[in-house]
Amino acid sequence: MDRVEALITRLAPVPICDECIVERLNLAALHQASQRTRELAGQRGYERTTAECATCGESKSVVRRCPR
Repeated sequence: MDRVEALITRLAPVPICDECIVERLNLAALHQASQRTRELAGQRGYERTTAECATCGESKSVVRRCPR
């Protein structure tokens, strides 16, 4: 789970979708990323919204770390 947060932080402030997180981190299942991104949403400067993923370019639910 720390790897998910670290990836999002490294990419800040660009958004990334759960599917791309799974692919980039070679996770076994989508729920591994989804669970962590839902936990981060609204906390410590993270937001989850519908937007274009910076990695795959699709409009879907994404997470990003907001600039301070």
